[in-house]
Amino acid sequence: MLSAGRPRVRKDAGLHLRGRPGGPVLPCGAIALEPRLLFDGAAAVVVADAGPAGPGWGGLESGGDPSGAGAPDAPAEAKVTAAPGGSRERGGAGGGEALLALLAGSSTAEPASHRPAVDIDVGKGAFADCESLEVAIAAGHEAVADADVAGVDAADIVHFAISVRNEGRADAFDLRVSDSLPEGFDVADIGNLRILDASGATVDITRGGVLRDPASGADIRDASAFAAALFSARGVEFVDPGAGEGYLAGRNDPCRSAGLTIAYEARLPASVVAGSSLDNEASVVEVADRECGENLVDPCAPITDCATITIDSARLVTRLIATDQAHTAGRDVVVGEILTYETVITVPEGRSPDAVLSHRLDPGLSLVCVDRIAYGDGIEASAAPQPGEIIPFDGDGGEANRFVIDFGDIRNGNRDNRVPDTITVVYRAVATNVWSNQEGVGLVAGAAWRSGDGAHGRGESPGRGHGRPGGGAREATSEHRSGSPLVELGAEARAAAIVEPVLEVAVTPDGEAVRVGESASFTVAIRNDGDVDAFDVTIDDIALPPGLRLSAERWTPAGGEVVATVLRAGEQASFDLTAVVTAAARAGEALGVDVTVRYTSLPDATADCGCDGSASGDVRDRSPFVEGSDTERTGEDGPHGLNDYVAADDGSVVVVAPPCPGEPPQCAPPPPVCAPPPPVCAPPPPPDCAPPPPSEPPPPPAEPPPAEPPPAEPPPAEPSPA
Repeated sequence: MLSAGRPRVRKDAGLHLRGRPGGPVLPCGAIALEPRLLFDGAAAVVVADAGPAGPGWGGLESGGDPSGAGAPDAPAEAKVTAAPGGSRERGGAGGGEALLALLAGSSTAEPASHRPAVDIDVGKGAFADCESLEVAIAAGHEAVADADVAGVDAADIVHFAISVRNEGRADAFDLRVSDSLPEGFDVADIGNLRILDASGATVDITRGGVLRDPASGADIRDASAFAAALFSARGVEFVDPGAGEGYLAGRNDPCRSAGLTIAYEARLPASVVAGSSLDNEASVVEVADRECGENLVDPCAPITDCATITIDSARLVTRLIATDQAHTAGRDVVVGEILTYETVITVPEGRSPDAVLSHRLDPGLSLVCVDRIAYGDGIEASAAPQPGEIIPFDGDGGEANRFVIDFGDIRNGNRDNRVPDTITVVYRAVATNVWSNQEGVGLVAGAAWRSGDGAHGRGESPGRGHGRPGGGAREATSEHRSGSPLVELGAEARAAAIVEPVLEVAVTPDGEAVRVGESASFTVAIRNDGDVDAFDVTIDDIALPPGLRLSAERWTPAGGEVVATVLRAGEQASFDLTAVVTAAARAGEALGVDVTVRYTSLPDATADCGCDGSASGDVRDRSPFVEGSDTERTGEDGPHGLNDYVAADDGSVVVVAPPCPGEPPQCAPPPPVCAPPPPVCAPPPPPDCAPPPPSEPPPPPAEPPPAEPPPAEPPPAEPSPA
């Protein structure tokens, strides 16, 4: 019968086909219908003039005389291709017209040679565990054929299945199947080799009469002889059960099995290479449509299928694990801070040849040292690199920001799959004091892993044929797809972010005007508006204009020096100062006080520029591979330089008041009191006899100077008594 989806000849009693025009009616048994031929999606019907003894005879297909009487001596064939949808091929008619032309003995039908009624397909699958194998076998032939396995490594057990199926109507005789082991495998590594019938039951080969070694003709009754024959070029032969019966039945025999499965397991060799692919190919070496018949396998189109085993590859992770400053958190770092990175390579069991680990740091990061290289149990590196031997080099405008660790050939002999096998590299880098490292800039550290030399073997398979002749068939050999496959991996740590302290200075006067000779008071406040602490905060300069003189004894704290060891993010520090207004100040003049503060990104206690303590360092020298830029950031260069950690306030002023006016002058003494004015009415005139009064009295005579007092007269004598 034709396969599903193709034109079918109905089993209609009395239907007869003629082999050629004018020929006799053929018995139904003389019709040989090939069950499955593929011509670009078309179905071919082959009609052969042959009797019951002719090749491909499979019993009655339609009504008629089975005796074969009246058949012509020479067979006559006609072939018609019925394309889907009634398309025409080779000058013939469409599907229905072609069949009518054939039934009418049309001479336009194309002659064709006889094709067998046996249609063998083989599928090879690989599985990571027996559960997956059993599920695929239960699912059927295609599930086995489509199965590959990946993620396995040395010493892992891989399960294989070879599914052989007869899709034709006739029995398959003289069946021989061969399998090939990938490079590095040995027949002694094969285990649990067995045959399963179509129901999944195990076939007992120990009873004999099931398998034969075609090279010696010996009956095979044990697994070792089975394996020796199966993995040979001639393969293992399946003994036909009896006369007229092939080992695999065709579809005409529903009581017998049309398929079989060969299953086994194998341990991967210790020499498998990480990232490589191994091909395990099975093939049907021989099949016939009758006992001792012609081999129907075309050597130019072998019936094969391949299972691919992909060896696990390395895995690479790199990450930032620590920084050396307690005042930063997470991925935040300040200029001059040291970052510690960890790179972990998970190495598959087996070999990783020519293994190299490279690190690439962004400009703004420089290597300080490689701290350690640690190997998991069972891992050995032929080059055995030492941490102290790793010397960085410059790249992409950076300094000491590239370094390479050459491991040579790595062999992982650990066989415990429960624990990942790793190589761990820990190194330190410094965030350098360069122009590119400003607030918010991200710094990335990357790693790259490479193993293998990239020398490819025979290359990729052109495709799976699942046993179909010409369907991606390949030679029946197995080897690495590349002798040393190139494995390249890359990883990056999350970017570190530069953070910087930002100080603001405010100088506030007491708000009252002052005069020459008086004192003016100021409050100086220093506030950290950044997201990270500032260190060594120092009053670098207090600039006073002419007219102000700093009063040293009025500093707070006393002594004239203000230094804060640390000013935390968001905090503020303040102090007072006093200045005297000198005679140089002019009335109405505004006098400003400029206060400049400098600070740094790291505390003075920061040190260590090496990993083992052998290299001394401080905040001015953090890497032995860098000169000048491996430092903290300071305020040495001023506001517009690289070291610009400077803050100042020049907007505070005090106004000089005019001087106070002097005391008013003393008034003149009051004039003396004058004589009272004369009365308004004159006195009555004197009598006529009296002389007239003068108009004004004569001035009094000038008083003579006082004369010397006369000598004292003797006192008068006492009168004598009378």
